[in-house]
Amino acid sequence: MPKKKEEKKDIKNLKEPKKIHPYKLSEQDEMINFVALPRTLRKKEYGFGNLGELAERLKVGSGTFSEWLKDKEVQERIKDKWKQWGKEKTPNVIQSLYKTAVKEGKASEVKAWMQIIEDWLEKSEHNIPQLEGLKELADSIKKLAGE
Repeated sequence: MPKKKEEKKDIKNLKEPKKIHPYKLSEQDEMINFVALPRTLRKKEYGFGNLGELAERLKVGSGTFSEWLKDKEVQERIKDKWKQWGKEKTPNVIQSLYKTAVKEGKASEVKAWMQIIEDWLEKSEHNIPQLEGLKELADSIKKLAGE
């Protein structure tokens, strides 16, 4: 009886996430810092405002940046940088919000102040028709029970 040929796995077609070469980690970090900055500040910080120029200066292919930007971990790191950048600006935003709320007294600024500073939550009301029927049913049951 002839022996069956063992199936060979095609290693080239296995879908595994690409690992970043260790020498590219600093380039990836720089790309993350760049992308996380608001566009208006990129030119001020770097002297240019687009990823193509950053790739050129770091000697990294623009396709590499595209691949990195699809990576969920990189996306999370960018979000973390956004939050970090924003949190550093919060005192200034609160000051501006305060000035506007006091000067103009707009409801939106006062509401934002109350939500941020006083942990105020907006009350919401729900009008669900099914609840009316349930209330009537509960009242009927109470009457039958002698309450």
